[in-house]
Amino acid sequence: MCLVPSSEKDRDLIEQVQRRATRLVPETKGLPYNSRLKELQLPTLNYRRQRTDIIQTFKIIKRIDSVNQDCRCSQCQSKLMLKKPVVPQEGTDHSETLQTQRATGYRHHFFSTRVVKMWNSLSDDTVQARTVNEVKSHL
Repeated sequence: MCLVPSSEKDRDLIEQVQRRATRLVPETKGLPYNSRLKELQLPTLNYRRQRTDIIQTFKIIKRIDSVNQDCRCSQCQSKLMLKKPVVPQEGTDHSETLQTQRATGYRHHFFSTRVVKMWNSLSDDTVQARTVNEVKSHL
């Protein structure tokens, strides 16, 4: 089971591990953190999380990974991710647009809630990719 850091404090604690590790490289020791990341060609924790979320969403939508979409609890009355029924207008959304779900409490940090805005902001080329590697190359 993979736990996702839900608070900014938790994310900062995890990011500190990378901060310390980048200081171990002698060539980058005196540089600020963002410069060390750039020099070492490393992404931030936030970028890695967003990229992974987008790739996983692609796998779910394209049915590469199977997910029980009908699983419901008392808090979540709808399916995991629902596509918008309307046809997108040019320049706004793409054909795989997801519906925004109401999120309260802990549900605000659920995968299906946090990924919708990122997914809907992707280009049509990225969303219409046929393989996971194509999606990765578009990110």
